[in-house]
Amino acid sequence: MLSYTVIDTHDEDPTSLDAMTVVNMETEEIFIIYVSADASGKHGKKDILTDFL
Repeated sequence: MLSYTVIDTHDEDPTSLDAMTVVNMETEEIFIIYVSADASGKHGKKDILTDFL
């Protein structure tokens, strides 16, 4: 079973580009995961608007 821990998050950027840093507890590998264009998010509509400009 995959086990990981979230070690940092960034989710209030006005561009709606959010990120989280996680570590795989078995291998100690660190991953940065980026998420964008969540239209239902706090700043999501701004991101969609910039896609068209």
